[in-house]
Amino acid sequence: SDGTLLKASLKLELNQKRVLNKIIIEGYDGFPKGIKKAILKKFKQQEFNQNNVAKIYKDFNALRFVVQKKYPEILFKTDTTQVFVYLEKGKPNKFDGFVGFTNNNQNKLRFNGYLDLQLLNILNSGEQLNLIWKNDGAQQSSFNIGTEIPYLFKSPIGIKADLRIFKQDSTFQNTKTDFNLGYYLKYNSKLFLGYQSTSSVDIQKNMTLNVTDFNSAFITTSYDYNYFKSNETLFSEQSLVQLKIGTGNRTNETSKTRQFFGQIIFSHHINLNNKNSIYIKNESFYLQSNSYLANELYRFGGINSIRGFNENSLQANAYSGIITEYRYKMASNIYLKSIIDYAYVQDKTTNTNNRLLGLGFGFGLLSKSGLFHFIYANGSQNQKSIKLSNALVHVSFKAYF
Repeated sequence: SDGTLLKASLKLELNQKRVLNKIIIEGYDGFPKGIKKAILKKFKQQEFNQNNVAKIYKDFNALRFVVQKKYPEILFKTDTTQVFVYLEKGKPNKFDGFVGFTNNNQNKLRFNGYLDLQLLNILNSGEQLNLIWKNDGAQQSSFNIGTEIPYLFKSPIGIKADLRIFKQDSTFQNTKTDFNLGYYLKYNSKLFLGYQSTSSVDIQKNMTLNVTDFNSAFITTSYDYNYFKSNETLFSEQSLVQLKIGTGNRTNETSKTRQFFGQIIFSHHINLNNKNSIYIKNESFYLQSNSYLANELYRFGGINSIRGFNENSLQANAYSGIITEYRYKMASNIYLKSIIDYAYVQDKTTNTNNRLLGLGFGFGLLSKSGLFHFIYANGSQNQKSIKLSNALVHVSFKAYF
């Protein structure tokens, strides 16, 4: 009535999509900066939805050195969307081993036993250090040390290096070095380009064993993938893929031989239900050469390959093995398993082709101290009957810290 006019405008923006702007880590201030940068780069400016939040949760859950205390939470601000991830440092490091003493035929003291030490993220950079020493007191001794350093200077570039020394009684000794430069697609998925060399010394100088001094060098390329569930107590390793090929030469005093090798390791844990699961692993190796030496062949056998055979007692230029377990979880900390292993082996130094079978059973027991494994297995070759007197017991105890 007084002639006053009021005006207003209303602007509606429908279906405006929000994007992820920031990932904030709570509870672990020393979380590796290179890994954090890689995960943030993957998800930054991605559309916000529950599917992407689940992927963030899965990526952090695949890191062995952290435990997620709860599911990520979201903070919405006027112009930003932030994801809060709640972590605590886990116990990914493990130790397994024993040391014994024996007297040999000359009444000299000899060490025997093994040591398996794996350190992960001690320096808060996602690095790994592996140390393995084995000595049976008579026939074999091996020493392996390796390290992997990811995301150098917060870049997707990393390095991996290994040194392996293997001695077969008084016959020969091999020293292998392996250096790789890697590109990290993710922390648990990476490509490598490397250089691998081996120096072998014939200790006895006995040509009847098809052993002689040699040096070999290979240019290699490889791919590594692993998926862990850090909240899974008994079966944390869910999937593993390792592919490696190399081309190079073997040289000795009389000849130079062109060679090629390929290696595949694949494993997967299949959950059937809460109590029943199946573990399957394939390990294959192939060496192509015009001639072969016994001291350059691939060696296998033991608790981590074909069960029912002594550690590294088998050798081949071509090998493919299937390792299987049916697992029944009796409780959250104990499970029973049956073992069926099968392998095809070709050894051109002896012109033999063998088929190996390993049968057995075992159990795993998780305690506050670590994970105890017991395996009773029997191995046979070329469909020969299984003899109980040839059975082997494989025992290991991994302490986590």
